[in-house]
Amino acid sequence: MKPSRSATFVSVSRRLTGNWDEKSKHESSTTFSPLLDEFASLTDGSAQVAWIKKIRSKLEENVECHVGDISLLGLVLSDLYCICSSRHPLRRAIARLMDSLDENKQSVVVLELSRTMTETLRRVTSLGGSAVDDIEHAMDCIVSLSENFTLGCLCLREINNEILSAIASLLPSQARHAREQIGGVAVQAKAMSGCSASIKAFVTVLQKSSCSKTASTPQTIGTHSISKCEEVLKIILTDDGFAKECHSSASLGLLWIYRTKFPREELLLTEVRRLVEGSWFNGLSDSSQLSVFYALLVVIPSSFFGEDILTDVLFPKLIQQAEWSESSLRLAQARNLAEWTSVVRARLNDVTEPALVERLKPTSSLTKQLLDYVWSRWNDNIEGIRLYTGSICTHVFQIEKLILPKDEYESFLVVVLKKIVSVSWSIRGKYKPFGLLVTELGVAKVLEVEPLLPTKLIPVMGEQSTACHAKDLVRKMTALHWASLEEGGKNAKTQWELTWLDPLLSFLATAASFQRQYAAEFCLPLFFDVNPSMLTEILRKMEERRRSGEHVLPSLITCLKVAKARRFLKRQIGEEETIKNALCHGDEQIRANAFELICSSSKTTEIVADDDLKLIRNCLPLYLNSQSASFRPIVISGIKRILRRIKDSAHALSKRLSKENAAKETLASYQSFLRWYVGILSAHIHPGACFQRATMSISLLSLLWEIFVSDSVGLSFSPGRALDKRQIHALIANLEDAYEINRQLIIGILYKIPAKETPLKDASYVQSLTKRALELVSSPRTMDCLTGSSFFRLVAIKCVREQAMLLPLESKTTSRIENCLLNFLSQLLALIRRHAIANKDNFFKSVANHPMYGLMQAMRSILTDVDLRPFSGSIEWRNFFADLLSVYVDIATIVMPVVAHSSPEGSQLVDAATTGAAYSEFIVPMDDVSLNDDDSDRQSGFAPTAQLVLVCSWRSMKEVSLMLGDLVQRLNQSILTVEQIRKIGEFFTKLLKEAKHVGAFEISYAGFCKYCSTLWRSPLKELRDLPGSWADDVLVTLSTSTLSDSIIFTRRSAGLPYFVQALLSTEPEATGKPYLKSIMTGLLDICEATDISDSDLIEKSLTLPQVHALNIIRDLYRDSLLAEDVAPFIARGMKTAIRGFSSNSWAVRNSSTLLYSSLISRTFGAARLKFEVSKQNCLTGREFFARFPSLYDFLAEELEKATENLDKKSSSGSLHPSLHPILLLLSRLYPSVMEGPSSSHTLATFIPYIMKCRSSAIIKVRSVAADALPALVSLSQLPSAIKTLLDDMPSSGSRIASQNHLHGSLLQIKSLLGQRGDVEPLSSQPVQLALGCLPSKFWIASNLNPCPMTRELCLATLKRCISPLDNLNLCPAFCAMLEQIKASVRDLALATFKDAASTRSDTSVAATIGLSNYLTALADIYLSIADSASTKTFLTLLLSQKNQSVKRFACTFLEESFKNLRWEEVLESRLLDDVFSVADNPDLAKEVCKAMNEAVRKTSASELRLKTNICEILDFSLRTAKELWTSPNVGHCSLCLSASIVASLFDEKWPIHLGRCRLEALADLIVHFSSQEMVEELRMAAALSLTKTGHFSLLLTNEYPVDLSLRLWDACLLLLQDEDEAVRLETSSNVANLQRQETPTPPILASRCFQLIPSILFSVFASNWSQELYDALMTWIRRHNETAAAGKDRRSRPALFIKGDINPYYEATQTIDACVSTLKMLVTKTDVIAVTKDRTLALDLAKRIVAETQQPFSSQQQQQQQRFLDLYAAVGIVRAFNDVMDLNESYLFNPALVSIV
Repeated sequence: MKPSRSATFVSVSRRLTGNWDEKSKHESSTTFSPLLDEFASLTDGSAQVAWIKKIRSKLEENVECHVGDISLLGLVLSDLYCICSSRHPLRRAIARLMDSLDENKQSVVVLELSRTMTETLRRVTSLGGSAVDDIEHAMDCIVSLSENFTLGCLCLREINNEILSAIASLLPSQARHAREQIGGVAVQAKAMSGCSASIKAFVTVLQKSSCSKTASTPQTIGTHSISKCEEVLKIILTDDGFAKECHSSASLGLLWIYRTKFPREELLLTEVRRLVEGSWFNGLSDSSQLSVFYALLVVIPSSFFGEDILTDVLFPKLIQQAEWSESSLRLAQARNLAEWTSVVRARLNDVTEPALVERLKPTSSLTKQLLDYVWSRWNDNIEGIRLYTGSICTHVFQIEKLILPKDEYESFLVVVLKKIVSVSWSIRGKYKPFGLLVTELGVAKVLEVEPLLPTKLIPVMGEQSTACHAKDLVRKMTALHWASLEEGGKNAKTQWELTWLDPLLSFLATAASFQRQYAAEFCLPLFFDVNPSMLTEILRKMEERRRSGEHVLPSLITCLKVAKARRFLKRQIGEEETIKNALCHGDEQIRANAFELICSSSKTTEIVADDDLKLIRNCLPLYLNSQSASFRPIVISGIKRILRRIKDSAHALSKRLSKENAAKETLASYQSFLRWYVGILSAHIHPGACFQRATMSISLLSLLWEIFVSDSVGLSFSPGRALDKRQIHALIANLEDAYEINRQLIIGILYKIPAKETPLKDASYVQSLTKRALELVSSPRTMDCLTGSSFFRLVAIKCVREQAMLLPLESKTTSRIENCLLNFLSQLLALIRRHAIANKDNFFKSVANHPMYGLMQAMRSILTDVDLRPFSGSIEWRNFFADLLSVYVDIATIVMPVVAHSSPEGSQLVDAATTGAAYSEFIVPMDDVSLNDDDSDRQSGFAPTAQLVLVCSWRSMKEVSLMLGDLVQRLNQSILTVEQIRKIGEFFTKLLKEAKHVGAFEISYAGFCKYCSTLWRSPLKELRDLPGSWADDVLVTLSTSTLSDSIIFTRRSAGLPYFVQALLSTEPEATGKPYLKSIMTGLLDICEATDISDSDLIEKSLTLPQVHALNIIRDLYRDSLLAEDVAPFIARGMKTAIRGFSSNSWAVRNSSTLLYSSLISRTFGAARLKFEVSKQNCLTGREFFARFPSLYDFLAEELEKATENLDKKSSSGSLHPSLHPILLLLSRLYPSVMEGPSSSHTLATFIPYIMKCRSSAIIKVRSVAADALPALVSLSQLPSAIKTLLDDMPSSGSRIASQNHLHGSLLQIKSLLGQRGDVEPLSSQPVQLALGCLPSKFWIASNLNPCPMTRELCLATLKRCISPLDNLNLCPAFCAMLEQIKASVRDLALATFKDAASTRSDTSVAATIGLSNYLTALADIYLSIADSASTKTFLTLLLSQKNQSVKRFACTFLEESFKNLRWEEVLESRLLDDVFSVADNPDLAKEVCKAMNEAVRKTSASELRLKTNICEILDFSLRTAKELWTSPNVGHCSLCLSASIVASLFDEKWPIHLGRCRLEALADLIVHFSSQEMVEELRMAAALSLTKTGHFSLLLTNEYPVDLSLRLWDACLLLLQDEDEAVRLETSSNVANLQRQETPTPPILASRCFQLIPSILFSVFASNWSQELYDALMTWIRRHNETAAAGKDRRSRPALFIKGDINPYYEATQTIDACVSTLKMLVTKTDVIAVTKDRTLALDLAKRIVAETQQPFSSQQQQQQQRFLDLYAAVGIVRAFNDVMDLNESYLFNPALVSIV
């Protein structure tokens, strides 16, 4: 805090007019009085510090000052020092001044400072412990005296007894006050902080006193005060109610007391040992014990510790594996161990004890325990624990370095390095130990152990989750490697680049966009730091790659962007065309990087180049309709930087206007750019604009008001004057936009525009606006209500509040109130009351015309914009809020029966007993609505359907909840009374306990959270106790055997979990959250109650307390705000959930399943992959059981029970309830490579039980067990596990074997042989030897085995063994075994398929299930080992089979093999004919077309025609596409095949054989498939077909028909605006290639294509087919009318929600713009004169549209959009003739709509 001016003045005056003799007063006044008088007028901190400097200068000038002067100055400075807060600069300045005095003056100042501190302590002691602020400030002064303040330390030694006495008298009352909880949470937290401050001051005094004992004048310390404080400190440590900060401070104080009382080393250690092993210490909580341990290690010098107390007393207690799920305890344990290892290292630095050295060797159990602790917690989710484990590892390495010889130490590090290298790079704690190893061993040694380390590290830098952790390691390795290579001499740069730069560039060229971005941003700055000239080398290498044909633009732009951000790029390197291409690239990340490249700058005053502004003008209009939510903020941020640079650089340029002409030109270009900026953005805010275009335009426009707050110096530009009236009209009209975010942005702009610049200054205009708002908020449609609310917000703030307009909202005016805003809100509240009264009389009849929630939403939105604090003393506002609360509670009462009804959501309410007959009398189905009904209650066109009633009810409840929550949070108790606050609480309680509609209680939860947050922190005890009492009531209610009818429940407990969650999530952190702990414990006790056996209770399962207790704790586990608080209860919750699977009640089992799912997500993280478990969602067994030790024995016991009878025949078909969840949990654990054989929680315990699951009769159990087994089996255990499974299977079919057992065994063997990251299990020779008995198991794959499923699985296992193993070191025995298996496979496959037609098939169920899969697997494994000749013969055999799956597989194989076989062999073998022979089956049509497509792509048409009938294939593909297009896969493949054939024939200049009918059929299919109603696959087929045929069909080469070409261009325009990104990119790439036919171009932005199409169309058609092109253009321009007419019928009847597919990329204006541009070129540059009729039609259309759009607001938004498009098209056509015909029709420019055009 700043020193009080009055207090300082009084202090100075008192010292000047005190009891001094006349001479002293006279002399002092002549020396310092002017300066002292001057200080009394200073209030600024910097000025006060300057005053201190003047004092210092005065003292230096007057070396021989009078003692009275120094005394007076010392008193004044001491007073100032005690007045200032700890962070005030004046305190530090005073300390420096005092320390600068000479010795004589210092003694006087110390005396005065001691007197002042003594007086301060005496004053605060008299106030007692309740004066928290004064005491804390005094203690802060004491602590500050010891911090770099020499005179302060002398002062402490002088008055240490006084300080200790004051603290001893204050501390008991402080501790008592802190525990009394008087005044609320904030007051209690303040008291805790004051108590901790006093203890810290006590510790400071003891520290300084201890140091003073070595001085020449030792001080006597008050033992009575110390003993008194010791008692209080022990009380604090014993009481868990104190904050952890108090425990930490008390522990330090207690240990300093011991060190002060027992200064001798032996006596101190004896007392400490007695303390730690005593009963008092063992009775402390874990938190207090850990605090004492830490204090012990910090306070006692390392030289005092001996080997026995370090290793025998302290270490066992610090390393204990207690189940501390609470994060603070685990963090404290890690901190203590880090401090212990630091103490040991310091001890070894001082002296080497042989006993201690022996206990710390790498092979000792103590070191192993420390490293085990590191490996088990280095990936903890708490960052502090990860940091401490890194410190522990550092200290352990340093300890080993001190006690081991150099070669042994290096060997120890190499062993650790080899283990760490094999750990997954996703482990965040891996990088700190790895960095230590790099430092100790050197980069050369590390690369020798792991040569591919850079190649592995670069992809890690491409992942955001790991890059930040790996960055320090890469920085260290690159710098050390560069330094070591430079020391080595020549070729250092080349070798370093080969090691680091080349892997990075290769990764950038192949990685995904986000990986490329992260890798470049994290790696390149590190490389630039190593070698600043690296950018030149990067560009050279990229140029080499570009010349070799590699696409380097993404990597180039990314590197340039990073280099510019790091200031290594002073200017843009490369041609402007490269940047321009990147700005229009189809890849979003490339565009973003290029845009940031031109916008970013290291200085805001840097001049924006004209080239950059030109590039922005080119690309910004293309970005406005970006659908990417991540790209739009990048554009907005870039433009914001450009605008800020324009403003700041213009200010700098304005100073050089008179000297430089360039400055004038730059400012002129700025002006031009800003005018263009406002115009282009305003032009894109129009009716019908897609969401992203409107959002981007409005957001970018709002930046002007954010940056150009006022007229910028140098620029005569003001945002308020930049928009003209027409544009402001357009902004107001667009408040009817369908998206809330756009309305919010528009209102934000309108708020910033002065009212005099807007039409809102016109009262008549505002009246019409208010009338329109009333119409909208009275509509049952949600969209209308939100729009009307936006109008009301605008009117209330801009008109009523700013201009004091009085607007009557209804004909009956209300009483005049001086506050216009209050008058307006009162009228609005009167309207809400009138609607509520109408609905109260007959809710279900009047709800259609009085929906209420629109007006309520308007009220809430207006109050949100108003600061209510100034109105706290107004009686009128207090009465208004009282009325508001009364009306809203009445509305909640009206709609409560609906939201609490048991009928399904949206269905008719028929329970007359609950709701009354009136509740169902007026509910009619939607189909019965008659719009011609003359009933006055149906004026809105809506009948009171069940849907309408429900929507209006829950939205009204939503508004009530949010409003009441806001009121309690924003209004203090001077406006709301305690009774009103209680009434609000009763409403929330009733709603959340009784509502059944999910929308009602989900929205109420948000309001209730605000309410509870306010209550918890209320200074009134009666309000502060309310949340806790409600939580206790819920617990008491659930403790009964069955629940009362006062609470309504569903299977997920309706709003009750939300109710409890709101209570507990808002509980203040400062209190330690006792209610959360007690409620969690109580709920878990209820869940663990004895299962219900009474059948009557089971039937009423939804009333069981266990169900709702499970649902409540599930929500508590899911809440991310409570993640750390519920962590101690995860283990118990896991046990509860697993036991709940065994309940007799279905509802309990259902809730247990949901709870278990939430616990898995909370423990392992949210799923990162959809269909499989990511490595990042797994934990090592060591880490998991270190967090939850109690789960180890529990899971083992439960798994033993669950698998007890699995291998018995009596258990057939039975499943233990807990088996499946345990298997799912174990599948997320994996053994750590750092895990030793001595680990206490090894996963090997679970392996026998998992293996027993292979005999289960349930296939899902066998499958999940097979998935879980590899995670439990380490590499060293893998051979024995495989051998056990193989030996358990019979070696011949003569022995009867269970098929379930065989299936489970094979599943587990296959899973064990799967790839494990970078490790290939088959590379291990023990594994190869364990598989030696596989030939004896081959009978399982043969016909001797009657089950096709096990046969197919056996073949899959064999294929895993005989798959390509070229890079593996195989032993001879294993190679011989593989050859034996291959021979058996060949014989089996040939025999099976040759005899398939002649042998009668077994039709039994056992023989047919899985038969197709078996035959496919047999064909697959044969083809994988067959040579080329055998492959062709075997494929012919497969194509002749009767089984459809086999034929399909053969066609699929052919498609892949056609890419590798020589075409001469393919054509001569007649395989194509064989494929075509099976094409008569529709099921095989897809595979046939894909294979044929590959054949056509591979060879020329003439060569293919010699061996097959290509026209017949074309007819087949066209027919298939036409008849089977309803199957998207078939339609896609057949159309692509047709396009490939036609393209091949045209390339061979052989189109005469096609005929027009085939070309027309292909064009018809492309146009048909390009329709937006088609599925994505068919639209992609159309785009691919246009790509294949575009070079002749769209460019009219080789005599292609012009009419078909124009139809294909029509399809192209549609596909450029397709909803799917891949379709747009394919089409845009095609259009770009059409423009640049000589070189293929990358895909470009679809919006850019609309700029290219006019020139392409003109160049292709203008010379010979201008009339045809003209007719087509006019058709395309008018096409939006047909689309509107098609949807007219769907909108003919009113509906609450307008449903239908919306393509956000389709904008008719884009097509119109492209066509108009083409038309303008055609009219200007050709001889087309016959256009007068069309011009006349266009003008007539424009006149009609203008006449229909005179009203500023349309009642139908869709009609307004359609009129805009009509007018846009008409004006576009007229403007196309502008160069040849004069336009004088000024009436076209109507300000309502045409201003945008």
